[in-house]
Amino acid sequence: MKTRHFASISALAALATVLVDAGGGRAAIFTVDGQDYDVTTFSGSYNDNSSLFATPANGGVMPWWGNQTLATQFATTIAASLGFPNPQFNFDQGPRFGFDVNPSYASMSAWTIQSSVYTSVFQSRSVSTVWAQATVVPGPLPILGAATAFGMSRRLRRRIKSQSYKL
Repeated sequence: MKTRHFASISALAALATVLVDAGGGRAAIFTVDGQDYDVTTFSGSYNDNSSLFATPANGGVMPWWGNQTLATQFATTIAASLGFPNPQFNFDQGPRFGFDVNPSYASMSAWTIQSSVYTSVFQSRSVSTVWAQATVVPGPLPILGAATAFGMSRRLRRRIKSQSYKL
């Protein structure tokens, strides 16, 4: 019985992993400050996508927004893993990790990688570029909790069903 129960939990965990990963394009999982993030990119300007430039708590997709130190941590952790999609003069640069808007100059601040060097850049808010975005990856605990709850509900259902026949 225990082997069957363990097999059910394992199958459910594998299915959940596949479902969580079903939308994967060119995404990568990175750990920053002890938290796993699914990091992808999108193209566009700040002016056309201003709602994305905020923390997830504020409806955005940039956990580093407003925090230059965290933007630096993301840029250095991810390094060249997402490629160099932003041509800049004689160098190709990685995706931008925007962290601040300067309303006075119609520009914004971001971190990026350029030939193995992390650099702070100023980006026009109206020019289209490739930006990084991230979502938190849930740990295995919620998946295992759901599997356990499912197993317990099945056992409870069997007990209720067996009791109803005895009445």
